[in-house]
Amino acid sequence: MGIEVGLATIFGALGSLSTTGAAVAGSGLTGVAGTTFTAGNIIGGVSTAASIAGTGASMYGQVQAQKQQASMAEYNIAVEEARQQQLTAEGQERVSRLRSQNQRFLGQQRGAMAKSGIAMDTGSSLEVMADTKAMMELEALDAQYQTQMQLRTSRQKAQAYGMEADSAKKALPLSLAATALGGANQMAKLKLS
Repeated sequence: MGIEVGLATIFGALGSLSTTGAAVAGSGLTGVAGTTFTAGNIIGGVSTAASIAGTGASMYGQVQAQKQQASMAEYNIAVEEARQQQLTAEGQERVSRLRSQNQRFLGQQRGAMAKSGIAMDTGSSLEVMADTKAMMELEALDAQYQTQMQLRTSRQKAQAYGMEADSAKKALPLSLAATALGGANQMAKLKLS
């Protein structure tokens, strides 16, 4: 039976409904192998087909949404990994720059002491130089620590994104099964009514 004949049969049956929704007596259509089609079983078939299509569309939507969620989480992992590389490079540069500045400052300090005639290898001048050097090294170590904390935060974010991607991938079969069962339940209710 061609689609035009099938549609004509369906619309013809729907047109023969009375105002109460029941088929008018004698309005049943005879189909393949002598099967009689009434408005009720045509509407039931259309309802079942719509339910199946709706369940299929819902399942497709879930697959696409969870694929997108996993893809976004994997993208975020890549972003965090790139950020970690950038943080490492910036941190190393900052510490290197601080230590170079510290060396220049210590050199200037030694030059100023020498120009003033202060002996740099004994007494309070030696203590001043040692204290200055220690404070400057603490500043460099603090910069190093800040970089390590930023890296730690970035690694934790990347790990969380990894768990999100895994969760989306693992949840998909359960989500699809739940949707399929919901669709089957809806079709069973249509069959019973």
